[in-house]
Amino acid sequence: MRLLEPKWKGVAVYALAALLAFPNQVFAAGWMRSSTPKQERGLQSGWWYSSNEMGTEWYASDKPGNTAWHWLDGNKDGTAECYAFDHDGWMYSDTTTPDGYTVDRNGAWVVNGAVQTKAVPVPGVGTYTSRPSSSGKGGGGGGSGGHSSGGGHTSIPSSPLEPDKETERYSYTVRLLNQDGGILKEIQGKAEAGAYLSLGQYQVDGYVLMPDQELTAVLQSDGEVFTVYFQKKTDTATDSEAERLYSYTIHYVDVDTKLILGTVIGQATQGSVIDIDHPDIEDYEICDGQPTELEVESDDLVQKIYYQEVKEATPSEPSAQKVKWIVHFVDQDDHSNKIWPSQSGKIADGGELTVNYPPIIYSEDGTVWESIEEPPVVRQIYGTGTYIEYIEFANTGEVPDGEDPYEEEQKKLKGYLDQAKACESMITGEDTEKIPDQRFIVLGQMENDHRIRSLATQINDTDDHTFYVIGKNFVPNGKTIAAWFGEEAVYSNLLEDVIRIQSDTYYIARMGIKRSFSKEGCSHNWKWERGREGGCLEKGSALYICQKCGAEQEIITAPLGHIDKNNDSICDRCKKRAIPQAIGSKIQAELGGKELTFTCIADEYQGGMLYLADQTLELSTFGGYGAAEYGQSNPRKYFRDGFQNGFSIKNGLMGITGQNFSGTDYAMSLTQEDYEAYKERIDGGGFLLQDSEEGKVLGVDENGGYTLEDISQSTYGIRPAIVMETPDEGTADTVHWNIGDIQARELDGQIYMFRCIDQNYSDAQQNHRKAALFICDSVIPANYGSDYEIKQTEDGSHRYVFAPGPIVNFGNSNEYKYSSVYKWLEQQESVYNMEPTHIGVNYAYMGNSPEQEFANFDDNSFSSYYIGSQKLQAKFFILSLDEAIQYKDFMWKFEGSDKDNPETQYGSFSKGFWLRSPMGNSDNYDTGYAYIVDLVNGNIHPAAIKPQKDLGNEELNVTTTTGVRPAFTMPQD
Repeated sequence: MRLLEPKWKGVAVYALAALLAFPNQVFAAGWMRSSTPKQERGLQSGWWYSSNEMGTEWYASDKPGNTAWHWLDGNKDGTAECYAFDHDGWMYSDTTTPDGYTVDRNGAWVVNGAVQTKAVPVPGVGTYTSRPSSSGKGGGGGGSGGHSSGGGHTSIPSSPLEPDKETERYSYTVRLLNQDGGILKEIQGKAEAGAYLSLGQYQVDGYVLMPDQELTAVLQSDGEVFTVYFQKKTDTATDSEAERLYSYTIHYVDVDTKLILGTVIGQATQGSVIDIDHPDIEDYEICDGQPTELEVESDDLVQKIYYQEVKEATPSEPSAQKVKWIVHFVDQDDHSNKIWPSQSGKIADGGELTVNYPPIIYSEDGTVWESIEEPPVVRQIYGTGTYIEYIEFANTGEVPDGEDPYEEEQKKLKGYLDQAKACESMITGEDTEKIPDQRFIVLGQMENDHRIRSLATQINDTDDHTFYVIGKNFVPNGKTIAAWFGEEAVYSNLLEDVIRIQSDTYYIARMGIKRSFSKEGCSHNWKWERGREGGCLEKGSALYICQKCGAEQEIITAPLGHIDKNNDSICDRCKKRAIPQAIGSKIQAELGGKELTFTCIADEYQGGMLYLADQTLELSTFGGYGAAEYGQSNPRKYFRDGFQNGFSIKNGLMGITGQNFSGTDYAMSLTQEDYEAYKERIDGGGFLLQDSEEGKVLGVDENGGYTLEDISQSTYGIRPAIVMETPDEGTADTVHWNIGDIQARELDGQIYMFRCIDQNYSDAQQNHRKAALFICDSVIPANYGSDYEIKQTEDGSHRYVFAPGPIVNFGNSNEYKYSSVYKWLEQQESVYNMEPTHIGVNYAYMGNSPEQEFANFDDNSFSSYYIGSQKLQAKFFILSLDEAIQYKDFMWKFEGSDKDNPETQYGSFSKGFWLRSPMGNSDNYDTGYAYIVDLVNGNIHPAAIKPQKDLGNEELNVTTTTGVRPAFTMPQD
């Protein structure tokens, strides 16, 4: 969402807001059109409906996925039409709403093509939604209620809502007081019981909001009074700010319909000349002759800028063609050095482009830049393609040190940023030094909501948490918490301070949040509480407690199995040599701090297994070779006396007896006899053997031949050989798994519970063996691991960018082997004592089960098609369609319920879970569809592996509504 800021000309002006793209700041009631681009608002409609004159209330559904319906009489003719709004407040148009009703291009509800209407009193304002939008945007009807002559019916056969049911509305008063308690202004209004009211949006001429007060309120009873405190600007103003400030409003208006398309409000000293911005508004172009300046001569000035709707260009309308323009503000000596954010837009071919900008710019490093050409510049634009203009600035020096009038305010702002980082670190665990300042600063409602939701979703406990949101020319609010989390979160919003730096006002909001989680439907955050941990071969027990809802789960844990993360063949847990080894196996070790690898060259040698180092140690490691006779040499003395202390592998290392020395050593050089016996398994040369002759030592050259080396001049080194015990895996305790038994597994650091659904499992290739099948007790949503991160754009500004998680969709192919789901599960490390399972996909399918049949469908609802034998094994996997049919009685059951309870799992991104089977036939199964278990519609059917259309939202463009329900198998006794 783009923030449009007015530009000031030669005067000090103090902006209260510049909110063309934020409809909740528009001072008018009724239908409103936002200038937010389609790719940002994500819907066809650009309309929303303001239910009060301040624009602080609007129509929206109570939560994502729901639809809010309202009867509205836009043209006040006594006939209302029915309109649908989404959770962000945008009106649906020319589509089928999520709850199954049809609306026309103007947003009105239609049945069989006829607009549905009903008579209402004049004036009528419809009903009020239960809560405001979570994003602060509104949406609303482009038809302006103009359907009364469209052949609508007054007798309605069916309705999306109960049209005759009146929603209970409470009256309320917002009392604006000065710091001494005197009344400055009172605003009366009505809203539905339980509505959230934004109190930080009200303004009083000559006053600013005082810190330390709540700015969000819940309407709980009729006649409630809410107070908001203000202080005079002169109470905190500097000498240069002591002049009286006059308010002005700039409305951007449709010249034909007189609808307000957007609004900018601000304040300036008397006599100031304000440059009026002419922003790009989607589907509109500015009318000729619109003013570019506004002289502030009196208080409460209103200036209207008229726009005309642009019709689609046709071959017969060449004048409708548009030319794209870009203007860069650059250093006159280096055009790659941008001084000011670039401007861009579209203009009619042959049109006159006016570009406004500040004549003097102060950069962050203190450099003063003055424009070569006095603003504004006017250009006549012709031709096709893109028009590019460079406005040049000259470097005229630097601001003298010690002359920053806002130094104290800057220090205060930095102090709050440091405090915000400390609070953030308590929640996220990040290093405060690595947290960017920009994370906390928001420019409008959308960034405000992204900031709060991103942080709140990371809270997985019921503790009180504090965090900061700093609004730049915007008063932060926490209403998205209520809209997004409902009753599962309680929050506070305290305006802690107001800081003014030049023309910008920073509102410091300290917010508190405490989340609660109901046990039913809780996406549990399990944590090990106590128990007896199992060993490599011994079973154990564990008690897990959900950190959200307090639910408990006690389980018997299977033997953990041996683990060897450092590849030294010694179990990291029990410290025994228990990892299976064979000829050619490699182990890793350290000798005196040097990393070495050893390869097994004999599996029967002096009662153990013989390994040879792959690396050669220089003779200087041993202080030279010493005597040529091996028994008296320096390497042999080290192998006997020092090797065991310097070698990282202690357990399993065996003593060696030799023909050329007496006693027991723990490493050795190979003899010529050993080399001859195993040379086919030995790579490389350039090392010495034990054998010597006439004062020289026998060596192996690079080609595997022999050479006698003068040890005083030889460049050959030593490749140590060791003997290790033959591994003994031992015998693990057996566990007989029964249906309903629970096991815990960790996926990306999060613990999930898995429930046994088959105690005698056979995999997709019908390989019968003693194994038990476990499936996750919950659905992991598609947006798992997704987040919004602040990124710097090309023009130097920052905005939130969607960072997708690992399972936002099935993948780029419906072949499971190459899917995102398979890739993510293969990365998981919590696979102890799990059986590798054959999961090759050999069949594609056609067909689906009937909706709402759940597990009661006929198994013959699907046709299978052989697509070839695929060899694929995994420990974590998802079920195939034939397995989902086999275990259909468990597909809609969760958390051990004996009845179908899919409602405990589904959300915006978990309306079902993937199966690994593709849709298609033998000739074509690369269809872009894979099967899912649908939790909402109660059936199994194919679904697109990715969203199939541009929804205008970077998150929804890649994220499906289908999650993942992993499975694995365990050995059965």
